[in-house]
Amino acid sequence: MLNLGAALSAGSYLLGIASLGIAVTSLSWGSWRLRGRLLPDWSGPPARLAEIVVVIAIAIGWSQLLGSLGGFEPTPVFVSLTASGLALGALARPHPSRAAKAHDTASVRQSVRQQELAAAFVAGAIVLAQWAAHVGFAFGNGMTEGDTLWYHAPFTARFVQTGFLTRWSETGLTGLGTPLHSYLPLNSEVVHGLLILPFGRDLLSPLVNVGWAAVALLGAWCLGRRHGVGLLCVLGALAVLGLPTIVGTEPGQGTNNVAVGALFLAAVALLLEGRLATIPTALAGIAAGLALGTKLTVAAPIAVLTIGIVALSLRARRWTAAVAWCVALAVSGGYWFVRNWAASGNPLPFFGFDVGPFSFERVFERRPSILDAAQYGWRRFYLPGLEEAWGRVWPLVALLMLSVLVLAVVRGRALERLVGVALLVGLVAYVQIPGTAEFGGASFVFTLRYLTFTVLVAFAFLARGIASTPIVRTVVAAAFVLIVVLNATTARMFDETKLWPSSDVLVGVLAGAVVVAGALAFPRLREHTAGEGRVALVALVLVLLLGGGWALQRRFLDQRYVNAGLTLDAAYASLRDLHGERIAVFGNQQLYGLFGTDLSNEPAKVRGPKRGSSVSRCRRWRQILSDGDYRYVVLDQQLFSDRGPAEEWIASDPAATRVLRDGTSVVYRVNGLLDPETCS
Repeated sequence: MLNLGAALSAGSYLLGIASLGIAVTSLSWGSWRLRGRLLPDWSGPPARLAEIVVVIAIAIGWSQLLGSLGGFEPTPVFVSLTASGLALGALARPHPSRAAKAHDTASVRQSVRQQELAAAFVAGAIVLAQWAAHVGFAFGNGMTEGDTLWYHAPFTARFVQTGFLTRWSETGLTGLGTPLHSYLPLNSEVVHGLLILPFGRDLLSPLVNVGWAAVALLGAWCLGRRHGVGLLCVLGALAVLGLPTIVGTEPGQGTNNVAVGALFLAAVALLLEGRLATIPTALAGIAAGLALGTKLTVAAPIAVLTIGIVALSLRARRWTAAVAWCVALAVSGGYWFVRNWAASGNPLPFFGFDVGPFSFERVFERRPSILDAAQYGWRRFYLPGLEEAWGRVWPLVALLMLSVLVLAVVRGRALERLVGVALLVGLVAYVQIPGTAEFGGASFVFTLRYLTFTVLVAFAFLARGIASTPIVRTVVAAAFVLIVVLNATTARMFDETKLWPSSDVLVGVLAGAVVVAGALAFPRLREHTAGEGRVALVALVLVLLLGGGWALQRRFLDQRYVNAGLTLDAAYASLRDLHGERIAVFGNQQLYGLFGTDLSNEPAKVRGPKRGSSVSRCRRWRQILSDGDYRYVVLDQQLFSDRGPAEEWIASDPAATRVLRDGTSVVYRVNGLLDPETCS
């Protein structure tokens, strides 16, 4: 049926903004009060990082609980999050005796040199301009990255449609990605879903990874703060955010590599800031659990951290820290593994393993790892892949990453050595991850993004661990800026994605200039603006954001997947204004645009017979499509995609009407039921 209300009315837009603002404000206030109660001597960036982790944990925790009961819907989520924030704020009153002893943890002296400040602004402006250009492209065309269209965003849309995060029959995740994708941890998809609920549209999805990048930069600052090199650590994080594999896949998209990097970096920063005190260790465990619930690539480093933290805590007779880490990690990171266990009998169905008397069988066949293809893939895929993913400076990136991890293990203190060992183990585990060398090693270039969290922490540690003299600090800053500048000027494409989208370069450059100018002007405005002036300034900014957001969302909804340069653009355009239609898709993985503007359509990759006579398969396919009540059938011929039924089996049925043909794709509308008996 046609959907005449795909675009948001002013009332719906304002209601969505208001509900989102109320929920976020209440959660922020509650987490601020809770942190003030539990860590009264924390303030500044470490305090803000701790509060952000609490907000994310509460939001995802409520989503998982409600989503297990079919309640991942606007009203239950809004009430739960708002009530939780207000309850925390009311109950977490500062303890007078402890508050009196508070001191400002942000007062640690930062030795910021002018050269480093200039380097940070140069690198920041370049990376921000690239990210802004990609976000602008996404707002003008929709999210177009391959994995986003394939399963990240479709999973989110299905969660929003059904209200469930768990039940395969209701969510139908296996009809979107592969069965293996359905068993991955999906915290990032839940966050996107939380931002879709207030509007019924994915208006804010292109901004999600920008938020994760901001958390990563904050974590980097906190990691170097005590050593007076916070700005250098931020510069190192910027160098990572500017790598081609990140710029080409993260800004404006539904991918999760920056998300897991930000959460893991937050865990490391909080752990080192707290020095095995119970509450900070618990917060670090929560951040680590959230990272584990976002992407499995951090599993090995987190396992090493867990063993090390327990050992160090017991040696220091701080058993409460060991308990705090383990409990926080299990509670915040165990949800998706319990779901897998309930669904398949194995919390990690990608592997077969034994735990004491319990034996867990592998559900999926083992896929090739980097080690499996090492003999013949090194020159053909691995070296070219490193250059495409990390730019022409990839030897410098790899050298810095490896050297700093070794230095952390050799020269660091106990916790720093532990982090270094964890990341080195993570590198060893990476080359053994199933699926990292599909197609003889050709997939290697795409899996290098799995190391995002490793490079993020390593580059932050580089500034923290060896930048002790002015000369060394200058060399480190120069290396980071060199990586950013050379990647921005010499790298052209990643996976057929331009690193500088030509249509939105001006948007990115302007955004970079505005943010840099704002950062420069902010200290002066704060110093010379009185209380009433600050309120007026904040009000003005909010009005501009509301007005700009209204205009941006109208443009976004009007142009989303109309002319995005994708194979199914014509199919997307023809089906975008439908509502609640079931769509069978064959020969193409890019499903997300078929959900429609209001995300109510139900596209799925339908599986059926691959063997048998032409007549028997025709009959079976027609019966499957009729039983599934599919109103539209989309056929394409993309490589590595299930072909499904032959077009003539659909076209020859009187109930099928061709809607369009564009290139290799064709769309049929099915009026009634397909008749298996007329196959010939």
